[in-house]
Amino acid sequence: MNITFLGPAGVTFSAIAYNELARRCGVPATTVPGVTISLAKTNNEILPTLVKNKGYGVIAMETQAEGRVDPPVNSFIDLLRSFGNSSSCPVDVIAALPMRINFALMVRRGMQIEEIDEVVAHPKAIGACKNNLDRLGVKVVESTSNGQAAEDVAFEDKYQYAAALAPIQAADRYGLEVLSEAFEDSLAVTTFFLLAPRISNEPKRGPGRAFVVFKIPHSPGTLVEVLTPLARAGISLRLIHSLYSSSGAYDFAIETECREGEKHTRALAEAELCMTKYIQFGPYPVLAE
Repeated sequence: MNITFLGPAGVTFSAIAYNELARRCGVPATTVPGVTISLAKTNNEILPTLVKNKGYGVIAMETQAEGRVDPPVNSFIDLLRSFGNSSSCPVDVIAALPMRINFALMVRRGMQIEEIDEVVAHPKAIGACKNNLDRLGVKVVESTSNGQAAEDVAFEDKYQYAAALAPIQAADRYGLEVLSEAFEDSLAVTTFFLLAPRISNEPKRGPGRAFVVFKIPHSPGTLVEVLTPLARAGISLRLIHSLYSSSGAYDFAIETECREGEKHTRALAEAELCMTKYIQFGPYPVLAE
């Protein structure tokens, strides 16, 4: 069994989220004998890696500080190129978890906060800690993940006087000293999707939301025609996102509220008639933290 999430192993919020989702949803944990971990370098590499290696995974989709994370949304839309419909797509979403996270400010041991000359972090961590970073008044360097930021600060010579923003577990892993356990400006929450094989027998745990990616003809009013059945059924959208395709055309992703399963199914079936390609993920429950 393979499990895919953002690396480095065990020191990213994605790894922490996967273990929590695995515990609550009854899917294989990272500690199960025979499990293989596939580490993605960026969030938008997670889905292609999961499609290639199969198995389970987790992907960060939304932050309270800065909203929807575009690269993973785009990676779902990219699946339309290889899989034109839900039945042929090998990946599904079986749960979502909004998880409170703390960005710990960490440095090499013995270093004082006054000695910091730059902070290394994922762009979303930078956004969540913007005001405190401004008060610190140092250069900010973007990293592919917060776990990678901690690893670089611990071992890269050029980051000798840098700090990292990362899960507190990364300080234990790399021998760093924590100067602040929660450097974010205010409450920070990231929503993670639990990914699973579509052929999996894992039960859905009740409707909550659904995530849909689709392609429509490049002609006036087509998007309105897609959304009208949802509006008529009283289904609210939590997200509508577009990605340029070619020749002036766009592909789309929507996330819908899905409280009444049959009504939702009928509305999407009507909307699908206006689409040339269509993949639905879920419905899936949104778990309480």
